[in-house]
Amino acid sequence: MTQVQTKIAIVAAPYYDCVQEMIGIVEEGLNKNIANLETVTFCTSGAFELPLIVAKVLQGDFDAVVTLGAVEKGETGHGEAITNAVIPELSRLSVQYEKPVVLGIIGPRATLVQIDARAQSVASEAVTAVVTQLNILRSL
Repeated sequence: MTQVQTKIAIVAAPYYDCVQEMIGIVEEGLNKNIANLETVTFCTSGAFELPLIVAKVLQGDFDAVVTLGAVEKGETGHGEAITNAVIPELSRLSVQYEKPVVLGIIGPRATLVQIDARAQSVASEAVTAVVTQLNILRSL
């Protein structure tokens, strides 16, 4: 019996140093949980740019996407405007392409301390989410 090849894209906005750490956590977690895995990482300049790259990735032969990033609480509503635009679009793309798009974005009301404190758990939760989604979809 041939094992199914699984190809997962990590699309990240590594504006904050901890997002680089999140990438490593996700790569390690995926490798522990999925046999015959290929991961490719794409880095954008910010969270707002994630949906375009995710859309292009989903047009290809990727089975799933894990998005990673952080949106810091600011003095204006800019961060909330960004996440209010990005998150619904990521969800829409997942449904449109019938492929998991997992949200590993911290914020928008997070302080720098909170971003650093949550990075590891958010990255680990993203691994659990993508593995679960792929298992469900493959069982249908």
